[in-house]
Amino acid sequence: MTALSSEKMMSSEAWNSHLFPLAAVKVYKGSAVFLDGGYCTNVPSPSAIPLGIASETVDNSAGSAGAKSANVRLHDEINAVWFANSASSDAIAATNRGQTAHFVDDQTVALLSTGRAKAGIILDVDS
Repeated sequence: MTALSSEKMMSSEAWNSHLFPLAAVKVYKGSAVFLDGGYCTNVPSPSAIPLGIASETVDNSAGSAGAKSANVRLHDEINAVWFANSASSDAIAATNRGQTAHFVDDQTVALLSTGRAKAGIILDVDS
């Protein structure tokens, strides 16, 4: 996309809970869950982002990552803002959840950071 040349209504949502695609694991209601490698998991790596508490038991241990989703009650409310995704080679994919997005212009975000300001943590991607 290109930078805005007129006003635009931005889309945002306040999240107290959210449905996150699940890694190939089983999470139990009440367990701590994390965002790791683009998916929600209860078995985090050291770089995982704490999300909250699972609101339900979901078994995706026999499935592939993202085959099922888990509803997570977040530790803190999140104000999620939807920006346009870059159309170039550094476009953001669903597996980039948990990584940092960077502004391409005043309405577009991408993965590459070179010469770009941070936009925030990628929590979800709209297709």
